[in-house]
Amino acid sequence: MKIFKWASLMVVISLLVSCYPEKDRSISDFDIVLTNFSDTANFDNYLTYVLSDSLILVYDTTEDKPEYPVEEANAVMSSIRKNMMDYGWIEVTGTDTPDVYIEPTSWNSTISGVVYYPGYGYPGYGYPGYGWGYPWYGYGGGSSYYQYTTGTVMMYMLDVKNYAYDDTPADILWTGGINGVLASGSSISRIEYSINQAFSQSSYLKK
Repeated sequence: MKIFKWASLMVVISLLVSCYPEKDRSISDFDIVLTNFSDTANFDNYLTYVLSDSLILVYDTTEDKPEYPVEEANAVMSSIRKNMMDYGWIEVTGTDTPDVYIEPTSWNSTISGVVYYPGYGYPGYGYPGYGWGYPWYGYGGGSSYYQYTTGTVMMYMLDVKNYAYDDTPADILWTGGINGVLASGSSISRIEYSINQAFSQSSYLKK
């Protein structure tokens, strides 16, 4: 999965959130679940998985380390495991090598950036003898801003089966993101619902 492809999806977060009224809304009204998968992945070729031992916290090293959200992290881990089991995946233990490795993380600082994209166009053309045609047309380049906030849960499914075991990173087969689900005011049911939704909109993962 290309980085810019996921970043372009994150643009939707800031666009959709800006559409909500500022009052009479609970925090769960701002939940946005986004998923993405590799264009080249054939999930029929994968069956077994290993889930990370724990939810990984990503935070700004210039600040104090945040308190580990034990109960919420357990909800994330158990929800992922349940959905994988319901979809027919087999969790391996011990020294067995899995087909994929799933790493859930929680971002504890606001992440933002800009995605730039070039312009493109098409040359004009016409029809001899008819006296008419189409002029050149195209679109200018531009940029898109994206942001995801403290408490966002990201789930990465990494390709272990085809990993080269060198210095290159493993390919990302699937990514799921829930914006701000571990932020203040979260409930366990909200976390579970959001992760269930990420899998629900990723039916290609079913065995």
